[in-house]
Amino acid sequence: MPFWYNLKTRSVETDENRSGGNDLLGPFATRHEAESALATSEAHGRAADAADAADAEWKNDDHSENS
Repeated sequence: MPFWYNLKTRSVETDENRSGGNDLLGPFATRHEAESALATSEAHGRAADAADAADAEWKNDDHSENS
């Protein structure tokens, strides 16, 4: 059974009690994964931001060497 994390109520839901709307993250395979959804999402966001910053720095370094 898939699990969902409701951003509005900050609770875990299943398909049986899942609310409608755009406030859900998921589906997740386990209740624990759904409970950890915000922390996981924040960690992925930080990693993506770091990758973007490294890419921008690389592009800036590459551009300045070719000028």
